[in-house]
Amino acid sequence: MFLLITCGAWALGTGAGAAAFLRAGAGARALSLSTAFTAYYDDVSCAYWNPSAVAFTGRPGISTMYSLLSEQRAYNYIAGIYPTPAGVFGAGLINFSIAGIEGREGDTESFTEIKDTENAYCLTYAYPVTRWFAAGVNFKILQTALGSYSASGFGFDTGVILKVNEYFSAGASLRDAGGFLKWNTGYQEDVPMLMRLGIRAALFDDVLRVSVDAEKNEFEGLSAMAGAEVPLFKMFFLRAGVSYGLDSYEFDYTAGMGVSVPVSSFFIKADYAFQKEEYFTSFQAQHRFSLSVYF
Repeated sequence: MFLLITCGAWALGTGAGAAAFLRAGAGARALSLSTAFTAYYDDVSCAYWNPSAVAFTGRPGISTMYSLLSEQRAYNYIAGIYPTPAGVFGAGLINFSIAGIEGREGDTESFTEIKDTENAYCLTYAYPVTRWFAAGVNFKILQTALGSYSASGFGFDTGVILKVNEYFSAGASLRDAGGFLKWNTGYQEDVPMLMRLGIRAALFDDVLRVSVDAEKNEFEGLSAMAGAEVPLFKMFFLRAGVSYGLDSYEFDYTAGMGVSVPVSSFFIKADYAFQKEEYFTSFQAQHRFSLSVYF
């Protein structure tokens, strides 16, 4: 059971606790900004960070993310949103898997290879209460399978966003409230709850966009994240971010880029994020790629 609890946490470099893959992030754009994304509202993947934010996205869209990882791991994301007069509806899927895990039944050299697969199916609803304030929720169905063990559970996100104008916004979210996984052994794990506050500002007539987030993990300490995005010719984007754990004293950095191309009545966006992964004394690069289409 210890392997079941810790496998996901090791695999993606996240903290301990059930369903660690839920905290690995979504969208290369957000990850290149060190996840300082709670107050952003112009991206489909905003639903992952703050479900209320998609109320101001303004058009239907689909976004995907592919992760280039080592050690036979896979982490992918797909989501879509659709605005209606009754609010914005969305759905998404987060998938994580790792193959080649050695399974032993006792103190023996012989082993079998097993695979860990974890999924989160998400439903999103956001409503613009006023032209400057919105609220939203995510409902998640969780499924995990590792060898002969399996688990299922639920999770719930909620959030609000304040869009003062095109140049400033602020958001708050509560993720995985009441989340849990119930194993077929009868053991139940609680999914750590995350609380976030964030602000976003477009400076110098949108020449520079900066964002700052603060996050408190129920089982861990306080962390701070900051990101910067520079639009070039309203088509290309350069990005960078930093994060720091105020209790763990861990410093991290990210970088990335993107391009946005109008095609007829569509907008196609491609984004890339670089992250580093450290495990004891080893260093590995993580590469995330996103493709989004807005109709």
